[in-house]
Amino acid sequence: MNQQTTPPVYPFPYLQALPPADDEIDLVELMRRIWAGRYQILAITLVFIALAGAYAFTAKQVWTSRAVLVKPRLEELGSYYQVTQQLKRTLGNSIPGSIKLEADKIAEQVFSELTTQADSADLRRAFWEKSDYFAKEASGEESQLDKDKVLAELVGKNIELTPADEVNKKYTSLTLAADAPDVAKQLLEQYLSQLNTQIWSSKVNELQTEINNLAADLQQEKKSLESKALAAQKNQLESAKNALAMAQNAGIENLNAAAVRSRTSNDTSNGDSVADNMLFLLGTKALNAQVINLTTKAPTLPVRYFEIERQLKELAALPKPGQDMKSYRYLQAPNTPLTKDKPKRILIMVLGGTLGFMLGILYVLVAGLFLRGNEMTNKDLPIG
Repeated sequence: MNQQTTPPVYPFPYLQALPPADDEIDLVELMRRIWAGRYQILAITLVFIALAGAYAFTAKQVWTSRAVLVKPRLEELGSYYQVTQQLKRTLGNSIPGSIKLEADKIAEQVFSELTTQADSADLRRAFWEKSDYFAKEASGEESQLDKDKVLAELVGKNIELTPADEVNKKYTSLTLAADAPDVAKQLLEQYLSQLNTQIWSSKVNELQTEINNLAADLQQEKKSLESKALAAQKNQLESAKNALAMAQNAGIENLNAAAVRSRTSNDTSNGDSVADNMLFLLGTKALNAQVINLTTKAPTLPVRYFEIERQLKELAALPKPGQDMKSYRYLQAPNTPLTKDKPKRILIMVLGGTLGFMLGILYVLVAGLFLRGNEMTNKDLPIG
């Protein structure tokens, strides 16, 4: 008796109709399927181009204005430099080293401060908070948190400082991005102006503080010279009064020249002591006149005292630096950008069309695969 074999049962009947696996791709069949679904591919491509175009023409525009900066020259230092030079003529070599008098040193200081402050997040935040641009950008936000996010994005992204590169011969540049070209230029000019004002305000205050300290030192020196002169006159008066009393006791009315010569030759002590010891030999008449003179006249002051008076008067008359100083010089002033950074409309639409075309092909191939599988399944199912 022959044993009858039963064919295997597949869970999915259409698998019985699938051709055996083949490592090679049938390019002709592939192209045939793509060509058959060309209208679907075109429709999907057009849809993605339309979506990309809608985004490209409605997305927020970004325009960037740029300025190239170098350290200022003598003319940019304006009245500040003039004040320092007048200060130098007034005080000569007594100016402390913290006050720079050379134009190049001043220019280096203020430009270095500019590049430091331009990259300050706090200064940027203060600038944006007071600007109408931030008010417009945050006008649609309801919560304070959302407004803070808008401000943080402006602070972190919309202003960029690029330091000088000596190796590649590039100068310091500052850029600012906004939603319109004229707005970007105007905001960059305002930011640089605010930086410049803050730097020179600090510099002028620093100079004024040093001048006040110098004036205080001179006043102290002046008082010291006055005290020394008064002390010296008081000592002279005491010496004259003591000598007058001695002359009266000795009965010396007029100058005794012989006695003076004798005391001078015999006294071996220092000169001042000799003079004090011999003072009574001048006689009561001369000593009495000396006492009256020392009592009524002002103390004799040194030349330095009057030099200090002149310096104090000139310090008080020093003019205040004006508003004509610049902490930078333009190699390129803030420009009105001619091309926008974002969105790149043509690029976005090309990318959208490319993505749509690829997805269209994928859709056609996958849909064709499922359609073929269904056809085979229906063909191999038993009838009845």
